[in-house]
Amino acid sequence: MGKRIRELRISAQFTQAQLAERAGISNEFLSKIECGRTAPSVVTIQRMAEALGVSVDELFRDVQGTDAVDSASARYVLAEFLQEAGPEGRELLMRLAQLVRRLVDAKRSG
Repeated sequence: MGKRIRELRISAQFTQAQLAERAGISNEFLSKIECGRTAPSVVTIQRMAEALGVSVDELFRDVQGTDAVDSASARYVLAEFLQEAGPEGRELLMRLAQLVRRLVDAKRSG
């Protein structure tokens, strides 16, 4: 995700300092995100998307335009959601995960 944010920032002709200010984060934190040393929160992802004038979905695409959600980013986003969701949200997420797993397994089986 960091690589994509950097690409979009450069395309928008923003410096790191400009994007960081627009997104309400520190320049140092943005640098760590772009280098892949830390993952942003869901709120920060939303703020960066708004600052860049793109959808959140666009931040999760790689340079070639294909989906590129790395496992570290996915784990971070899911963990944050689980903390904030409450019991009903966690139950729903578990059911969805089980459904997705069955669909993926069925697709692999042919």
